[in-house]
Amino acid sequence: MIDTDFFYEPHAVVERGAPVFVQDGSVLPKKIFFHCCCAPCTEWPLYYLRVHGIEPQGYFYNPNIHPTLEWERRLGGLNELNVKHKFKFLTAGDSEEERWRSFVKRDKAGHCRICYAVRLYQTAAKAAELGYEGFSTSLLVSPYQNRPLILQLGKLAAKKFNLRFYGFDFRPGYHYGQDMAKRDGLYRQKFCGCIFSLAESDYSAKIAAEIAYPLENLPFPRPGYQH
Repeated sequence: MIDTDFFYEPHAVVERGAPVFVQDGSVLPKKIFFHCCCAPCTEWPLYYLRVHGIEPQGYFYNPNIHPTLEWERRLGGLNELNVKHKFKFLTAGDSEEERWRSFVKRDKAGHCRICYAVRLYQTAAKAAELGYEGFSTSLLVSPYQNRPLILQLGKLAAKKFNLRFYGFDFRPGYHYGQDMAKRDGLYRQKFCGCIFSLAESDYSAKIAAEIAYPLENLPFPRPGYQH
């Protein structure tokens, strides 16, 4: 049943009841496994999928979110989404800051590739374990993420487990989703997630102060680091 209080005006972006197709032209199943990076980026896809009669099973696996307090804040946001809109999700892993610090890359793209690959692979593995036909991710809602790379890595992970990766383009609803999250009082983060993105943020000092993280512990970009 659609939570009518949840859905409130964005008809210019999605037509209620219209069939949803993926890249090969086939109709989606009624249930899909869905990786969630955070509550604000999940709220619009949840709306979109439910309008089309698809119920996503959420999966919060984000070892790339640092430090631990920030990871807990984002998990808390999904718990709030569950309370408000009955969105069920599983949680796996925790914050793995030290592991991410060990990934010696000299460019931002290298770090982003690791973040995408680790999460999509684990999501595919869990989807296969639970018997789903395929999976998708809330990463596809943000215009600031590397969509081509997400699609590439999602398909590779899906192939490994004989699944399908649903490459939705949720981006037209990004701002609606942010408005929904604001209306619902969900935690809305100010940086992507990993310790490197925190260090690169223009607001790193302010964010570090908010989460009581020593500024001197941030891995400020090394000489030759390319954004």
